Order: sequence, then C-alpha cells, then structure tokens
Amino acid sequence: IPPPQSQHVKRGLARTVSGKNSVTLLSGQTLYIILDIGNFVNNKQITANKLDVINSLWVPPPTHMFPLLAKYDDKKVKLRFRHKWLIEFKWLSYSAKENGAFCKCCVFFATTGGVNSQTLGALVKTKMDNWKKAKEIFNSHQSRQFHKESISAYENLAKIKEGVQESVIDLIDENRKKQVAQNRAKIKPIIEAVLVVERKCHLEDIEIPEN
Repeated sequence: IPPPQSQHVKRGLARTVSGKNSVTLLSGQTLYIILDIGNFVNNKQITANKLDVINSLWVPPPTHMFPLLAKYDDKKVKLRFRHKWLIEFKWLSYSAKENGAFCKCCVFFATTGGVNSQTLGALVKTKMDNWKKAKEIFNSHQSRQFHKESISAYENLAKIKEGVQESVIDLIDENRKKQVAQNRAKIKPIIEAVLVVERKCHLEDIEIPEN
C-alpha cells in the first residue's frame, strides 16, 4: 500500500537510508518514515493487506530520542513519549511524523464507537500526545468496546492467515453444505412415504387373473 508522500522532504536536503523505511537529513534527523503509522490514519483506501501493514509498522529503537512537545519545551517539565510504553501496551504505536501515539489495531479496524457511540478520537483518528496522563489514557482506551473488537478483528485475521481459522467465505460454504445435508435428511422420510404409497397403488392397479 503506497503511503502518502511526505510534505517536508525537499530535494537536495535529504538522502534515503535503511532501504525503503525512511528519508533522513544529512545531519541524521529523520524527516519521513514510510511505515510510520501516521501515514495510515484516516486512510480509507486501506482495505487489504491490513495485517501485513500492521506487522510492518515502524517501531522506534530503544535508543530513539523522543522529542519534547512544544508546550513542554521549557526545560522545566521534560515530558516526552516513553519507549517502555510500547512494551507494556502491545497495541500501541508511535508516530515520529506526528510525534504522537496511536492504537495500531483501532486505526485499521475500528469503524464505530461501539457501545453508547463512544467517540473514535485520540489514539484512533487523532494522535495522543498528553504524556502527563499517558498511562491513564492508555488504560482507559484498552477498556473500550471498540478497542476490544479491533483486537479481535486483528487476531482473527492473523489466525486465518496462519490457517488456524477458516475464513468467512469458507464458513459460509461449510454452513451451506450442512444445511443441504439437513434438508435432505428431513425430506428423506417424505420421499420414502411417497414411494411406499406409489408402490401400493401400483399393486392395487394390477389385475389379478381369475382361476
């Protein structure tokens, strides 16, 4: 799935590094990462290969220096994204492009707000960058019904790919075969009864010669 092109890279200022994954300034500052989850948020064109994209999303290394937000850039309050959150919350994904966090399963699978029309906002449609309340927000998010459904959708797709679970089409076909078999079993006694009646009528119609 081709991601949108970066609006920040200018000719002559950048060079490609690490294969297809990023474009980096000569100074070493990463400008654009192709598999950054920020490139897939609100992208309705992604209908196939979701599992492959999710499993290939860019993950910052433990040594990555996460930037301070402008509102925290006063050198008094040093709040920034923590790499350990990616380990604690397996569904979490960090976007260097947006300098914010997203739920990788909800970005690709959440379609409604679930119970009581819960809003698909931060972590799904928009970045979450409230690092001060990050753990509280992450825990609240993973308790939402739409998040649980998104996790299930991801896991079911993974099982199908691994051949552990049948696809919906296969299940429908299998159910159709079972239904046909059940219908045949139901009408079998009726057919047999009809055949018995026909044989009886046939015998009654046969003229028995008189001695």
